[in-house]
Formats: sequence, structure tokens, C-alpha cells
Amino acid sequence: MVGWTGLSKVIGQVATFGTTILLVRMLDKDDFGLFAMALLYTWVIDNITDFGFQSAIIQRKDIDEDSLSSCFWFLSVVSLAIVALNQLVAPWIAGIFAEERLTGIVRQISWIFLIIPLTVISSGILSWRLRLDVIAKAELGTGLLRCATSIALALAGMGVLSLLYGYLLERALLAFVLTYAARWKPRPRFVYQSVKPLITFGLNITAGRLLWLGYSKMDTFVVGRFLGVEILGVYSVASQIAMAFSQFVSAAYYRVIFPVLSKSQHSPHFNEILLKSSVYLSIVALPVMVGMAVVAPDIVLVFLGDKWRDAIPALQVLSIVAATLTLSGLLPQAMNAIGRADISIWINITSLVVFGVGFYFGAQWQGISGILIVWIVLAPLRYVASVYTACLVLEMPVTEYLKQHRGSFMATVIMLAVVMIAAEITGDWPAESRLFLCVVIGASVYAALSILITRQPCLELLAMLKTPTRDTA
Repeated sequence: MVGWTGLSKVIGQVATFGTTILLVRMLDKDDFGLFAMALLYTWVIDNITDFGFQSAIIQRKDIDEDSLSSCFWFLSVVSLAIVALNQLVAPWIAGIFAEERLTGIVRQISWIFLIIPLTVISSGILSWRLRLDVIAKAELGTGLLRCATSIALALAGMGVLSLLYGYLLERALLAFVLTYAARWKPRPRFVYQSVKPLITFGLNITAGRLLWLGYSKMDTFVVGRFLGVEILGVYSVASQIAMAFSQFVSAAYYRVIFPVLSKSQHSPHFNEILLKSSVYLSIVALPVMVGMAVVAPDIVLVFLGDKWRDAIPALQVLSIVAATLTLSGLLPQAMNAIGRADISIWINITSLVVFGVGFYFGAQWQGISGILIVWIVLAPLRYVASVYTACLVLEMPVTEYLKQHRGSFMATVIMLAVVMIAAEITGDWPAESRLFLCVVIGASVYAALSILITRQPCLELLAMLKTPTRDTA
């Protein structure tokens, strides 16, 4: 299950990265800026329309047909109302960003909300059955089709529409493929008492997600609103590359862990499962993201080209930020699994206020540099707060949490120092050669250190990845 999910996400992320590299050479910076603005709005509405029902379905011990059908019809009514509303408010959304071209994009992208009920229910059913391999295969296929479609449309001179139509095609096909795979269809029946418990739980999940989205995407809003569409285009491309591995983790690892934690929420081994999951995550994620920050200048010059040179500082900082977001992102999954979504809500409320104020004044003070300063200062503080709060709720000593992660942290710091030295020594080399050497040295050093420092967790992780997929339905 984990192996197939991880493999499909690796292939998908490689394809997405390659597609991004091709598209940045064919499209203008403001094309990416416009699409980032539209996606920001879409993400917000997506989480509202979802109502947290997918997580609510996964978290329940049992789920009946009345509940599933009632959820579907409830979400269908909400989705239809939101699509109609979007056609009216699109000019207002465009006015917020002072970008008239955004009106048509928002109106077109909003039609995708009509298929959200299918995606939510079918994904929830498959995840509840732990058929995560099916979801992974569907996402891989539709994701590859999106990449091919966007490239073809970009070659045809479609500009920002190549990004938009590729996205719409992927979302629509995914909904129908997952619905077919789940072998489920809605019944013409709505029972409020069946859907009421899911609404109660789902609203907490939705509130937590919206608050998280607010703080984590506030930088995109502030950059687009106050610094302009072209600067946002540069920033969004840097963010896509920096967050690529983080998105892979959230789509693959979190998807596996949340159902596992939910089914283990009453087990005395819950804390042990969470700790091991977090250690596995840090072993894999930290070296990739921290290493990317070191070689960011060469990544930009080799893959994006010289015209994207101003994306280097953002890529360096956001790679470090991505590491803290990835590690801290596992803890809300644990809180949701035990039914304490309120913990995430309060952390995200605080983050929304603090980060929002910070980004606003940072942009006014130093432009894009101010945004990056706020990230590098506040993201680690949020990670510390998340760890402390989760340990308090789970009655787990903070020292035990830190002790378990000590090995991966040490190996990453040593690897970082070695790669920085290698980059300095080869400073006059061509960017391609320097990047290749630094990656090889970094990977070799980290692998050797992992064998010495974190041997047992590494062996357990490899064994888990080799575990064959099983249908536990």
C-alpha cells in the first residue's frame, strides 16, 4: 500500500517537475502569476465545498449507504450554489488583485466544483477501505494526462489557459475514475440524521483546513495583491519547486497515515505509531528539502534558465520552510485521528493572525525579501508550537519526541555542511557539473550517515515500502 502510493507519487512529481521546467520556458511569468491567483481562490472554495466529509468518512468506524448518499446530495446542493455564486463574484475577485484577466479564469475554473461531491465520497470510501493504491494509480494517470495536455496547449500558444485546461481535465477525470473504482453510486435518499454527525465532525476539519490554508497561502495573496502578477509568477514557480516534495508527502504519506492513525486511535500503541511515522518522515524529507536550499542557484540556472534568476532567494528560503511544514503537518493528522480537530483550529487561528500581519508589513517593508524573512522566522516557531501542543495532548514527553528525531537532524546538518563546502570549492565550475557533484556527494554522505546513526528506522522504512498491497476492505 505504502510502496505503490509512494512510487506513483514519485513518478507524478517527476512528471510535474519536468512539465514545469518545460512550461516556464514557453510561458510568461505573469501566466504563472494569474494561475496562482486563480488556484488560491479555488483552494479556498474547494475546502468549503468539501465540508471535511472525506476525513469524516475515514475517521468513522462504520459507514452506511444512507450516510454516503446523504453526504453526496448535501454536497451537490452546496456545490451548485457555489458555482452560481462564482459567476457573479468573479469580477470582485479580480478587483481584489487588480487584474481584470482573472474574471474569466475564475468563472471557468469554478465549474470544477460540480464534481467535488463525487471526488469526496469516492475518495473517502476507498481510503476507509485502505485502497490507497487505487487512488494513487488514478491520480498518477490523470496527472500525467494533465502534464501532456498543458504542454500541448502551451505549444499551441494558449498561454495561461494551458495551465487552466490541464488542471480542469485532471480534476474531472479523477472524479469519474475514483467513483468507478469505488463501485458506488448515490441513492435517491437524504436522511439528515445520518449526515448530521459527519457535518459536526467535518465542520471542525473544514475550519482547521481553511485556517491552515489562510496562513500557508497568505504569502501568495499578499504577493499578488501588493507586489504584482509578474513577481507572483516568479514566487509561485519557486514555491512549486520548493514545495514539490512536501506536496508529494501530503498526497502520499499523510494519506496512508491518517487512516492508520484513525483505526489505532484507541490503541495503547498510538503514540508509538505516531513517533515512528514522524521519524520515517524526517529521514526522507529533511535531506531533500535542506539540500535543495543549498543547490538552489544551480537548480534555477540549469532547469529554469537565466531569466528566472530572481527566483533563487525564494527557492532557498521556501525549501527550508517546506521542511518545517512537512514535519509539523503530521501532527494535525494525529489530532484529527483522535477527534481533536479543535487543536489544529486554535494553532491555525494564531498562525493566520501572526503570519498575515507579518506578511503584510514584510511586503510593505522589503517587498519579496520581507515575505521570505517572515517565513524563515515564523515557520520554525510554528513547528515548535505544534510539537509542544501535540505532545501535551497525547501525554508524550517532548524530550522523547526530540530524542527520536535526533539522528535524522544530525545526519542532515552534517550533510548540509559537506555540500556547502563542495559548492564553495567548485564555485567556478559550470552550473550543471556543480549541481551533479553536489547531489551525488550529498546523497552519498547522507546514506552513509543514515546507516551509522538511524540504521534501525531506515531498515523498518525499507521493509514497510516493500510490503505488498492488500485490500483490507
